[in-house]
Amino acid sequence: MKGKATTKAEKAGVKANTKDAKVTKSTEKKHKAVPEEMTADFEHLPSSEEEEEEEDDDEEDEGEFDGFESTDDEEEGDEEKEKKSKGPVNEEKIKDTIQKSKKNKKEDKEDKPGVVYVGRIPHGFYEQQMRSYFSQFGDITRLRLSRNKKTGRSKHYAFIEFSSREVAKIVAEAMNNYLLFGHILKVHLLEPSQVHENLFVGANKAFKPVPWTRIARVNNDKQKPKAALQELQSKHEKRLKDKNDNLAKLGINYSYDLSSPKKNSTPKRKKKTSKK
Repeated sequence: MKGKATTKAEKAGVKANTKDAKVTKSTEKKHKAVPEEMTADFEHLPSSEEEEEEEDDDEEDEGEFDGFESTDDEEEGDEEKEKKSKGPVNEEKIKDTIQKSKKNKKEDKEDKPGVVYVGRIPHGFYEQQMRSYFSQFGDITRLRLSRNKKTGRSKHYAFIEFSSREVAKIVAEAMNNYLLFGHILKVHLLEPSQVHENLFVGANKAFKPVPWTRIARVNNDKQKPKAALQELQSKHEKRLKDKNDNLAKLGINYSYDLSSPKKNSTPKRKKKTSKK
């Protein structure tokens, strides 16, 4: 009986060895079929021990955040609290804000007039010339060239208002630093806050120079009343008296005649006779 048992055990051991040999051969064939590049990649893969350590770390991290997770019921409760804190929605305020936004949009769409400042204007480039030149950009509503009140000469700067602000912006960009008759123009777009109410007083009018010298001559030659003539005579006599006093202090033997001039005392001019 003992001999039979030993033979059976030996046979079982032989079978197991043959199975192990077959498995090793199959694995060797598989390893031979895998290229070298793939084997290099498999070497970098974590082992079973490293995977177990990573799983343990994940479990520890999950344990740290226990109690801080929010549920769906809690989120719904927070939303209800926020709605209650805000209170009831005021529909009138919402309508007012919508109407104001619409008005602002309409105002933005409506093109407002734009004002341009033009500096360093040369002589000879006056209102008529400026209007004919700048009208190539767009419609001019108002134009005023600054002038001296006494002499009427140009002060070399002007203000032009265009019907469209976009046109005024184009004019400022195109004409700034433009050379005209030896003068480099300075053109800038003015903001609405910079436009004064009285900026265009006297605009769109043909300038007429005032003949101040002729007006003064006419006023002087007018026939004056007796009271005005007596006042002038008294001033003249006082002036001559002061001169005589100064001459006497200096020891000069001379005096002005204080008597009033006689009528028709001025000599008549002789008429020029033509030589034959």
